[in-house]
Amino acid sequence: MSKLLKIIVSIGVPVLFTMVIPAIDLGVNNGRLVEWFGKLLIMLAGNGSNPFIAVVSLMIGAGIVAGLAYLLVRRAPVKE
Repeated sequence: MSKLLKIIVSIGVPVLFTMVIPAIDLGVNNGRLVEWFGKLLIMLAGNGSNPFIAVVSLMIGAGIVAGLAYLLVRRAPVKE
């Protein structure tokens, strides 16, 4: 991958998720996708009533990220 393409991807993907998708959602679905995502985050945080739900959610998320990181490190070439 060329340096220019890496720069385009590193700038374009965050812009896509933070600006383009919410703008399209607002125009097409009246903001239902963003509203659903907000409700999902509140549910995963335990609705402010039970912090145990937030702890379990974060532990599951950390396990998934650790598993993905392990798979990436396992395939990385060894340089000597």
